Amino acid sequence: MTAHAGTEALGGLRWTPSLSVGDAVLDAQHRELFRRAAEVIASAERGDGQVAGAIEFLHEYAAAHFGVEEDLMVQHGFPGLVRHRAEHARFIEDLLELSDAHDRGGQEARVSVRLAAWLAEWMVRHVAATDTELGRWLAARGVSGGE
Repeated sequence: MTAHAGTEALGGLRWTPSLSVGDAVLDAQHRELFRRAAEVIASAERGDGQVAGAIEFLHEYAAAHFGVEEDLMVQHGFPGLVRHRAEHARFIEDLLELSDAHDRGGQEARVSVRLAAWLAEWMVRHVAATDTELGRWLAARGVSGGE
C-alpha cells in the first residue's frame, strides 16, 4: 500500500483529511495515533514478534491523547464527556485484553487478525464520529485543542 499526500498509512489503516476534527492539535495527535495503530497492525500481520512492543507504544500515546481530549472536555463543559470518556476507557481495556490474549500464545495468528480488525474499525469509527462531534462542539465555542 502506498501513502498519499496528507495520509498516514501502514498495515491497512490510514488517516485521511476526511477524518479531520477541525482542530490542528487534535488532528496531529490523531495522525500519530493512526501511525502507531498501523504499526501494531503491520507487526501483527508480519508475525514478527514485535506486537507487544507496538501495543505498548500505542497504549502510552493513546492514554496521553485521551487525557488531552478529556481535559478539554472538562475545562469547557462538553456535554458528551461521560460517553466519550467511556469509549476511551473501553478502548484501553479492549487493547490490553487483546494484548494479553496475544501474549498468552497458542493462537497468535487468530488473535492478530482480531486485533487488526478491531483496531482499524475502532480508530476510524471513534475519530469520524465521536471525536468529530467534539471538534465541532469546540469550534462552535472558539476553542482550540492547544488551549
